[in-house]
Amino acid sequence: MAMAIFEVHITTGGWDSPESPHSIAELRPYVKSLYGQENLPDWAWTLLDFLEEHEEECSPFHAEAKVGPLNWIRWHLAKNLPPNFVAIGDAIMKLNPVYGQGITKACIDVTTLDAVLRRIPSTLPLPDVSRPFFNREAPRVQGIWRVTSFPVVAAYELLADA
Repeated sequence: MAMAIFEVHITTGGWDSPESPHSIAELRPYVKSLYGQENLPDWAWTLLDFLEEHEEECSPFHAEAKVGPLNWIRWHLAKNLPPNFVAIGDAIMKLNPVYGQGITKACIDVTTLDAVLRRIPSTLPLPDVSRPFFNREAPRVQGIWRVTSFPVVAAYELLADA
């Protein structure tokens, strides 16, 4: 019989945030230093209590990952694109990996390209697909860009005012 392995992954970080904790003992002060921490549910503090009590059993592991700058290359506004030039994924928009939107963005790009290719005649020479692809893709990913590039503090303020 295989032994069950239970894991808890806690990810910390952000722009202008304090240095990430390197141990469970550093986790509670880190969380208390965050803007909006007063809105955390009680179970989050109970989890921290449990982790602190069982730190030796938990085998904590720390790894740092630096996230480069975000960008959106607005190919749909470019002049004189090469014929049939198509970019997808990070070649269009580099997102913050914390939100987990990269695969969603890639799926949007691929389904958009599929839709454009299905609408062109299958005769040679192929018509240019660059402009139709980028014009169709841009409005589809604009919401993802807003979410990933919008400062978290401003989002908390908007929610507090609602």
